[in-house]
Amino acid sequence: MSDPDRGKVDQKADSFLASMFVNLTSRVTSTNDTTEIFSLLTKQSVDVLPIAMSGILLRDDIHQLQLVNSSTQIREFVDMLRVQESEGPCHAAYMSGLPVINQIDTSTSTWPTFDSAASRLGMKYACAIPLKSRDVVVGSFGFFGPSVFGDREFSIAKALSDSATIALLQSDPNEDSIVLARQLRATIEARNALEQAKGILVVRFSCDEDFAVGQLRAAARMLGSTVRDVALGVVARDPSTEIGKLLSRPIVAPDHPGSDTW
Repeated sequence: MSDPDRGKVDQKADSFLASMFVNLTSRVTSTNDTTEIFSLLTKQSVDVLPIAMSGILLRDDIHQLQLVNSSTQIREFVDMLRVQESEGPCHAAYMSGLPVINQIDTSTSTWPTFDSAASRLGMKYACAIPLKSRDVVVGSFGFFGPSVFGDREFSIAKALSDSATIALLQSDPNEDSIVLARQLRATIEARNALEQAKGILVVRFSCDEDFAVGQLRAAARMLGSTVRDVALGVVARDPSTEIGKLLSRPIVAPDHPGSDTW
């Protein structure tokens, strides 16, 4: 006998997923702010999958992985993601071009530094999916939590990863190599600007990193700008500009820790 309550749960989840991808498609077709699209993807992955966190890593100009977005700003979680720039499931998925599903076990560790960091945070399973344009791998999308993925969860993770790749190719899919090189460089440069701006605001407002990120987002909304452009304005340190004036003092109340993403 079928479970009607289970059917209602699945129907609600499917409705949420459909709404999420409509929102994502709208973002991809209306903006070139890849950083914001990645932020949407990592944040909503935690809502639709049984995971505690996620992150996107992209290759740089010398084909090394760099963390460009995470679902949380909590330092220990970000550090665990950054370990995968050189080892771990995200690095393995990038190098092989194949999905990696890994049970985190320090007793039989394949990646000692990653497994140790992940175990301390209570992570038991990891799923990493390469971001691919045809045969070119440009990075990976990692998902981490207490439960192994089933077929449904893996399909959702794959769709989110494909969406990240589409965001990188939004300018002209017929010029993959040119677009990817430009978009990868721009995304990494934007991430670097965001990190610098966040550090400036942490000092300026004597606040934590989550609050600093909230400030950048609030300023972008108020100015009708992108978070990247606001971050660049903060890094410029010019108090005479619109951004300089707006962020000379706090403009929003502190958010809950970990609630903001890049």
